[in-house]
Amino acid sequence: MVMRWSTLSRALGALAFAAVLSAGAPAVQAQKGERLNTLATKEVAASAATDTINMAESKGSVRAVRLFNKGKAIVLSKVRIEYNDRTFHEENRIIKLNGGDRTREIDRRSGDKFVDRVILTITPGPGGSGNANIQVLGAQTAQGVAAIRPPTGNISAGPATTTQAIADHILGSQTIELWRTDRDVINVGAKYGKFDRIRLKVLETDVDLIELKAVYTTGDAEVLAYNATLQKGTKSRELKLKGDRFIKEIHLAYKNQPSFRKRATVEVWGEYAGSGYGPGDPGGWIHLGSDTAHWGIDRRDVVPVGRNQGKFRKLRLDPSMTITLFGIDVIYDNGEVEKLPLTGNRIRVDGGTSFGPIDLKGTRVIKEIRPSYRTRLLQPGGLRRAVVEFWGLQ
Repeated sequence: MVMRWSTLSRALGALAFAAVLSAGAPAVQAQKGERLNTLATKEVAASAATDTINMAESKGSVRAVRLFNKGKAIVLSKVRIEYNDRTFHEENRIIKLNGGDRTREIDRRSGDKFVDRVILTITPGPGGSGNANIQVLGAQTAQGVAAIRPPTGNISAGPATTTQAIADHILGSQTIELWRTDRDVINVGAKYGKFDRIRLKVLETDVDLIELKAVYTTGDAEVLAYNATLQKGTKSRELKLKGDRFIKEIHLAYKNQPSFRKRATVEVWGEYAGSGYGPGDPGGWIHLGSDTAHWGIDRRDVVPVGRNQGKFRKLRLDPSMTITLFGIDVIYDNGEVEKLPLTGNRIRVDGGTSFGPIDLKGTRVIKEIRPSYRTRLLQPGGLRRAVVEFWGLQ
């Protein structure tokens, strides 16, 4: 059979066009002098409302972004790209990504920027299930590939004092040994509630952070700071969290100082999110606040109750290490002070146990708690300050 040239030409053109449409691999042509590189990958549930792809560890700067899906189909209604200079771009349109699909370029620019995160707003489709596998592709020049992300710098604020009126609560503490370790974990847990921002306080010596990361109880992680300096005796500026999550752990990576046998105590302070203070412990107790007990007696400590509004009838305290307790004053919202009774002028409270519960005078609104105690020096665990938690029962 003889095929006319025009017919053959049309057939070849159709095949070429089909080949272009079916090209779903991420190795697409970038603009002249650029390469399209995979910067981050994340499994994203097609049934979720939103998801965030953290890019703080991605290499280099970009001139545009594309998304490529290697998993189940997903429908996006908005893509928000946040840069390290605190600018952002929002792509407000419906984007359906089947497996093998990629988007067109998002936020094409003539200059380079570092991407901090990509936030996806997802529209669950009928019967949508499974996970999309989203790759973030960056259009990069040779200079962009080699670019080094600038540090967050010195995140310390001014010197902190024990009498400073603050609305946040200590969530945990870790004594780090700078001469032999370079990573530590501060355990938090859901019992304290939801927090929308945290601050760090460092005692004894400066700490050069490589990375500070929050890990949520959902398993998601978020890099909050990198290449930053924490100065001793100061609290850092506020670091914003996803306020709708419970914090599981705070991960610290820092520069090792093998030539100096130095320790530093790092405290994590959190401010409650507006969505509430969380489940408390199984007995119905609510976390009112925490404090670090020094090795010497400090009678100026103040634990503000903060946003944990409500009336309480009982109080207890739980130290992480053994302390000597000298007294507890409870200040109510009307200014009245109640000195809680002790069986002597000092009491030993072992780490991992509770002092109390102590009955308060009626059911009252507590403004703050003023404890007097110290961490005992000779005990298992070495030279570490005790973190003392205060719990109230309504």
